[in-house]
Amino acid sequence: MSFRRYRASGSRWRPRAAAGAIALAVAAAAVVTAMAPPGAPPAATAAAAPPAATGAVPAGLAALERSAKLPAKAPVRRLLRRPAAFSTCPAVRAHFKEYAARHVKAVTCWTTGPGAASEIARAGTRLAAAAVTLPPPAPGCGAAPPAGVWVVGRLSECIWNDQFVGTITDVQTKALLGLEFMSLNQDITMSPNSNIVTEGDELTFLQGTMDGNAPSTWSFAPSCTANCGPLTGTQSFTLAPGQSKTGISISYRDNPATGQQDPLFSTSVTLNFTTPTSVPITPGRFSTPDGIRCDNGLGGSGTGCAIPAVTPDLVLSTATYGAAAMNVHWGEDLIPGTPGLSEFTPLTRGNPNLRQGNSDAICDNTFKRITRVVPDDSCDEYPFASSQQSGATRGLTGKDCFDIVPSGSFGAVPLFVGDLNLGRNGNEYTGLEECERGHVPSAQNNAVGGAVGAFYNQQRMIAGDPYTVTVTE
Repeated sequence: MSFRRYRASGSRWRPRAAAGAIALAVAAAAVVTAMAPPGAPPAATAAAAPPAATGAVPAGLAALERSAKLPAKAPVRRLLRRPAAFSTCPAVRAHFKEYAARHVKAVTCWTTGPGAASEIARAGTRLAAAAVTLPPPAPGCGAAPPAGVWVVGRLSECIWNDQFVGTITDVQTKALLGLEFMSLNQDITMSPNSNIVTEGDELTFLQGTMDGNAPSTWSFAPSCTANCGPLTGTQSFTLAPGQSKTGISISYRDNPATGQQDPLFSTSVTLNFTTPTSVPITPGRFSTPDGIRCDNGLGGSGTGCAIPAVTPDLVLSTATYGAAAMNVHWGEDLIPGTPGLSEFTPLTRGNPNLRQGNSDAICDNTFKRITRVVPDDSCDEYPFASSQQSGATRGLTGKDCFDIVPSGSFGAVPLFVGDLNLGRNGNEYTGLEECERGHVPSAQNNAVGGAVGAFYNQQRMIAGDPYTVTVTE
């Protein structure tokens, strides 16, 4: 048997270092095509034909890989969502005559988002900057979240300093009686091991004008959609300008049947306020942007919940997992389609009952241990046997994969196994193989397998959920 390192010649390999250049080239070609006049012949290009699949890599790419660096740590993956903007004021103003006929003197209405500034301008009022210290962001929002934007993680939805305006209007004269300028923090969290979703809210009365510059009474009424139900009733309290109400605690519950997942649901709080001179007419509802999914026995034992819109990231450090982590790194680079490298080419969790069969199909008797190079050699396949991208799920076996001996640290060029006496040129790399087998120490191989299983449980992943893998130092 022989081993082959990279050598400088043509190849079909496209590492992550070249992905940006390839994407730019494709985009540039699209722009040139779009700008061509109607009926014009396609422009001639100087693109060369793809190099032959020789199993080698282009000159300089090995050095490029050695000079690059793995990230020290992977960034926390979150989605940013603008909250739904709304105003109840137009509908309230349309019924002023009806309210006056019922002897209502003044009513309140709400405006959130960009319309809040418009409502202030419409009233001809200019508010000074509020000299109020806001409660700090909840952990789910991150250290320095943008104001008024939902930050959505796999197990949380959080918004900090979502500002809105309450308008108090005389229904007979249509005169503005006052404004209340407010700030709302919401933090909705779920657990991979529970069907209870919790919410912590904080409301700050930033400032008010005229009748709005006085204590007002507020109510919080929770609700949720689909099969979910709130466990907490309506809560009421009084706030004066400059005050914050913290510790508003709300709980929800979803009860999927055993072996099932319930429909996605969202949570909401309905806010209302009254002043000594006005009555509430149309409440404001503040809802989470992304649906929550709870299952029973699919993403782990018992019940648990998560936000499937967020694609979680499995982080494998070379400091902990050595050659097994680098085996993933090379698999993401060398396998066509870069499986697991980005949210555009993710892995997806497979059927847990198929994992062992997938592993047996790839790590079959064609895998020959090389104990003189890796004393505790084992077959470490990529994509993972527990993923839907496992070679076995596409009818592949061990003979269809390429074999490498990855180094335990980044920067070292891996060995490619050249000849395993299989009646062909061994399981060498040609650029066409859709699976990889690494010769990895057994302990490191088992450690990554354990990390993948724990990751599935911690992120409450069910079959078909996508995820990525990031290899770090």
